[in-house]
Amino acid sequence: MLTVIAPPGSLAARIASQVEASTSLPKPCAIVDAMPTTRAAPLAELTNADFEAGCIASLADLAATLANLVPEHRHIVLIGTNAGLGDWDAALAGAFAAGAVGLMRSAALEYAGEGVTMNYIALPSSDAALVPGAAAMAGALLAAGSVNGQIIVCDGGAHLRMRAARPRSAALPAASPQA
Repeated sequence: MLTVIAPPGSLAARIASQVEASTSLPKPCAIVDAMPTTRAAPLAELTNADFEAGCIASLADLAATLANLVPEHRHIVLIGTNAGLGDWDAALAGAFAAGAVGLMRSAALEYAGEGVTMNYIALPSSDAALVPGAAAMAGALLAAGSVNGQIIVCDGGAHLRMRAARPRSAALPAASPQA
């Protein structure tokens, strides 16, 4: 049984749909949308109202959602943003993501003794091409129940900032012979 707490058409709802179609879940499980609906703006342009609506109230809603799911739902996956890793004009989304991860990890610890697992899959908020991979990961986390309190970044390596990596020569220097 899979409980889905996500707006219709959202990345989390699309991931849940693929999980339902491809994964047998023996225990009550849940997929929860933890994508913030925040204003993208430089930090200096954000107001207290932006933080209240996009971070504080949203985290309180997420906490209430998780509290209503446990301990009946044995395995829970939050589908959230990778903005917590840092990005341009994403201070608010990053603050929400950091709060959501902290909340998930604390709840995972609190309910681990009751056999509940919680994990967070971090995605770019707009990349639907990553849904199949995220669905496979979510399905594995929900079915296995052996991973708890982890953040899995599922963004095709974009968080590595490969465009900023330094070029490397193809061959590494040979090691000097040992005497």
